[in-house]
Amino acid sequence: MGLLENYIIQCRKVYEFRIRIAEMDQDGSIDRIESALKAFDVASVSKPKRAPIQEDTDFPEMGPVEVHMIEIECNYPCTPEQIHNVLRERAGIAGNKFVVRTKATEELRAIPDMAAPNKKGESVLANPDLAEVAGAQDEVGIKRLESMLKELQANPSRDYKKEGPAAEKAKTTNDMPQGQTSPVGTKQNKIPSPVKGNK
Repeated sequence: MGLLENYIIQCRKVYEFRIRIAEMDQDGSIDRIESALKAFDVASVSKPKRAPIQEDTDFPEMGPVEVHMIEIECNYPCTPEQIHNVLRERAGIAGNKFVVRTKATEELRAIPDMAAPNKKGESVLANPDLAEVAGAQDEVGIKRLESMLKELQANPSRDYKKEGPAAEKAKTTNDMPQGQTSPVGTKQNKIPSPVKGNK
């Protein structure tokens, strides 16, 4: 029986979530959250970690706000939407004051987006600092086209048509010698005569 218990323990999956709560009241909130999450067989609830007061992308309408983060682990399979509904209904937390995400999703959000515009709201390509690279703008766009035209005008005797492997004219079936016989019915296989036999 010990092997079966070990197998069950190894196969058990834990569902990890991160809850971000704005303006969390410290008196009794954790107890209310734990009792509300008993529906999902909560395994652990971490102590709230407080972030500095600042504007948060999850709560843009609240302005500068203090956000607490709580990590939970559930044994019962559930989704962030289900946890959000249970906390709103049973723990009495306003739905616009907290966000629930899986731990994996929250970690992906922490990776900076390289394609996102910078803090000024400008495109990275429109950044004037990039235009100051020495000689970079001479190799692209209209300046490069102008330099190519100058090169062609400076060397007019150069015949580009005769250079390279494509200089020879390609042959087509019209250029091949044509026969005088019809391709249909003029060349027949010779059938050996049964009288003479094969020699």
